[in-house]
Amino acid sequence: MKNTSYLKIFLFILLFSNSFYAQSNYITLNTLLGDKSNRLLNSNNFGKNIQRQNLDLSISKEFSLPKNQNYKVELFSSLSDSRGLHFYQLGFKISKKEKYFFSIGKIADGNFYLPKNTSGSMLFSNNYEPIPEIKLGIDNIKISKKLRFSALFSNGILDKNDDFYERPYLHHKYLFFDLGNFEEKKYFSFGLHHAAVWGGATTIYNYGDLGRTLEDLYYVVFAKHGNSVNINGPQGNHLGILHFSYRFTNKYDNYIYYQKFWEDGNSLNKYYGPIWDGLYGYNYKDENKSITIEYLKTTFQSGNIHPPGIDSFYWHIPYTFGWEYKNYTIGNFQISKDSNRVESIYLDFSQKLNEKFELSLILNVINRYSISYQDKGWNEEIDLSTDSYITYKMAKVRLDFQDKRKSNLSYFIDSGLDIFLKEKNIACNVGVTYSFNFSP
Repeated sequence: MKNTSYLKIFLFILLFSNSFYAQSNYITLNTLLGDKSNRLLNSNNFGKNIQRQNLDLSISKEFSLPKNQNYKVELFSSLSDSRGLHFYQLGFKISKKEKYFFSIGKIADGNFYLPKNTSGSMLFSNNYEPIPEIKLGIDNIKISKKLRFSALFSNGILDKNDDFYERPYLHHKYLFFDLGNFEEKKYFSFGLHHAAVWGGATTIYNYGDLGRTLEDLYYVVFAKHGNSVNINGPQGNHLGILHFSYRFTNKYDNYIYYQKFWEDGNSLNKYYGPIWDGLYGYNYKDENKSITIEYLKTTFQSGNIHPPGIDSFYWHIPYTFGWEYKNYTIGNFQISKDSNRVESIYLDFSQKLNEKFELSLILNVINRYSISYQDKGWNEEIDLSTDSYITYKMAKVRLDFQDKRKSNLSYFIDSGLDIFLKEKNIACNVGVTYSFNFSP
């Protein structure tokens, strides 16, 4: 869609905005000083590139239907010039009693069941620009006093690229259960995410058309071998996570969690290694501060011989563009298709100093291993005798403060430091945000 079309849609939303109650509306202007490739400044930012100057304009609206207050409609629109003027959010969501929902469009909703200041879910994070999707879901449906569940079914569409002349699709579903005392916020959670990139048409290995019918979608949903596609394995690239967590609240909120990532089933069925691959985390939160510490490990991937090993996280044939959208990792930013064997520590600390000032700090140390698992032969062992790693050290400090005279004005200073071998990358992002509301 051309920029002029984007502007027409945005102006349409703006024109009718006085009819709705609006929330989360803001304009942000920022200037970058230093190296614009700074890693932490460009991560978990919905796929937006930090440039020398940036403009972000976001309008979200929420209103109930006049004849039925049980139904709520939310509109989302976020405009950025980070890669040319475009919407990185644009869509709507209809929900009933905040239990059942249906949505269409590009709507950010990553890091499901994770704290706000996480490094990112291993499957869907806030690192990438939202993908156009149709979603149908339910939230927190009670089976009994101590048991509830949430579920989602969705299908989206990705972009063409050098290897795909027809756009592939993205299927996603999850099922989560909570068990415990919800009033006291003491409960266990268990969930399964399943995602699959499927369909499209490619020049890779002369696969050609990879399917686009409802029958093809059926094979994808149930991870079955398709009849119309000549691929050795289930139709599509299948990946997902098993999620385990425990929340307990005494005076303050505590959250312990673990995500087990799986790729094409092998890493789901086999638990090898002295420490399982996955994301381990703990979050503490009170009224004024939040602390998250995470350990990420993806070095084993079921072993160095296939089968069952060499799971090739975030990489697949024929979808060799990997688990990415617009060149940004869809899952945790510390992993990529070209560097998928890592071990890292991530610390995020935020403190509200007073009513006007808030300070946040991120420290991140990543060991990137020289051998990355990608293509694999049958019963061929990958020699790890020369395997080594390079350590990346990163830090980010951000200060947010409110204007004393105008409460709808706020400012921020966001500084990042990358250290790789003897090289240092320093950048500082300075900006101002103007928040506004529309009258009903």
